[in-house]
Amino acid sequence: MHTSDIIGQIDTPLGVVPILCSTASSKLAGLVLTKEYSKKNVSNEQWSVDQVDLYKLTITVSEFCLLITLGTGRIVHDESYAESGQFFDSIRFEKDELLMHVGTHDGEAVNIGLPNRIQRPDEGFDLVKYNKSGDIVISVAPLQTSETIELYFSVAWKLNPQPEELSTWFAADFALPGPIFKSA
Repeated sequence: MHTSDIIGQIDTPLGVVPILCSTASSKLAGLVLTKEYSKKNVSNEQWSVDQVDLYKLTITVSEFCLLITLGTGRIVHDESYAESGQFFDSIRFEKDELLMHVGTHDGEAVNIGLPNRIQRPDEGFDLVKYNKSGDIVISVAPLQTSETIELYFSVAWKLNPQPEELSTWFAADFALPGPIFKSA
């Protein structure tokens, strides 16, 4: 039997993205979602966005495999696309005059951050997937008592973007810390 609980949420201009955890256990413990920051009017020489938010999910207790689902399939939008890059998976949303990306590390980056004993020799490319509902799903193997994994989620948006603009993709990607996570 699998249980699935909402363990937190990400607020976006297009609606709430619930973060769900599914496991074979009836108990979910050791999962903490924190908002690391929210920055307005972020830019560099090539791009600018109205806002970037970064969230961190810390997992400290997991006797069973976990499926962490970023419920992006619940976002109200006109169009959406899965878009990825090195160490980055995201979904692009377009609605009226708003462009938004919701992203996280890809399977290769998640694998790098796992404790050595559970790292995958195939580089973990299937640890992060897009499901048919439009969600991003991350698989986490069981942890030992002293092990901790941190997963990061980013959101970037811009009003009135130019056609084919990539600024929110870059901002969401660059908001994530490098693919090295804390593990014991």
